[in-house]
Amino acid sequence: MKETPQRLRSLAPPTRDKIFIWSAVIAGCDVLLSNSDGSFFDPDNRYIDELYRDFIIYRTFAKRSISCAGSKRGPVAELLIRNYRDCQGDFF
Repeated sequence: MKETPQRLRSLAPPTRDKIFIWSAVIAGCDVLLSNSDGSFFDPDNRYIDELYRDFIIYRTFAKRSISCAGSKRGPVAELLIRNYRDCQGDFF
């Protein structure tokens, strides 16, 4: 089913992203997606893990330099999601 712009706009952002990413994968593109890790603070939150279960998911921390509150700047849990191995054949 070909997605129309109107239908894509009606979907939740993660679902829209997944459709777009799968379109790129089918076209032969390597894809790397960054997303905040909701399971870091709530281990039961597996939404992104399930949404991208067909991809390689790597958990890491990213430093955030921009925030309206200086005390909130610093490392945050982040996911790197991709469909390819690196040049050495490793996942990350």
